[in-house]
Amino acid sequence: MSAVDVKQATATTLGRAHVRPISPPKTSVWQQIWRDRVMLLFVLPGVLYFVLFRYVPLLGNVIAFEDYLPFIGFESPFVGFANFQGMVQDAAFWQAVSNTILIALMQLVFYFPAPICLALSAAQIAANSRLTPGSLKRLAMVGNTGSCASGSLERSG
Repeated sequence: MSAVDVKQATATTLGRAHVRPISPPKTSVWQQIWRDRVMLLFVLPGVLYFVLFRYVPLLGNVIAFEDYLPFIGFESPFVGFANFQGMVQDAAFWQAVSNTILIALMQLVFYFPAPICLALSAAQIAANSRLTPGSLKRLAMVGNTGSCASGSLERSG
């Protein structure tokens, strides 16, 4: 009988002997890159896309804080928030903001309920007539397909 119960012993100690777990050999970053080169080549087009078309254009935001002149370029004089102060003090800016809010509210009022009303009326028509649900879908799409067809005929003729 041993003084240490093997079933309750931890993985690093067994009796008085200290056993260290075997660790895999250390690999350098370059070895890992070489090992995963095929996967990295597959990821490269996506990374290039985001760098070229998402991050590089962010550098152009600097001109918002400059008195930008195209002939001088990015060496234009720095003016800080003066451009934004001028924009907020302009009456046309506030007219544009109020127009935007008004259009958004009108879209909520008029465009949001329209599909719901169409669905409810189609359900009532289907319940009270001999029309099949497929024919109701076709009738609802007549306006869309008709305008596309007339536009294509107009271009070809």
